[in-house]
Amino acid sequence: EQLEEYEKAYLQRMEQQRIEEEQRYQEAVVEEVKTRSNTTHGALPKGFEAKPAPEQPKTSKGTLPKGF
Repeated sequence: EQLEEYEKAYLQRMEQQRIEEEQRYQEAVVEEVKTRSNTTHGALPKGFEAKPAPEQPKTSKGTLPKGF
């Protein structure tokens, strides 16, 4: 009889723990969705800067460099 009571209490604790874990998981998912929706897509991480625009290639004058 004592074993039955212990088993019932154990099963209740396990079920309660499972419910709490599920709630924590759902809250974490909601937080992740909020943070992802607030971020700008394509933004660089802090500390990084966008590359400067490449310089325009110089137009060829039709002459070869010295040594050719």
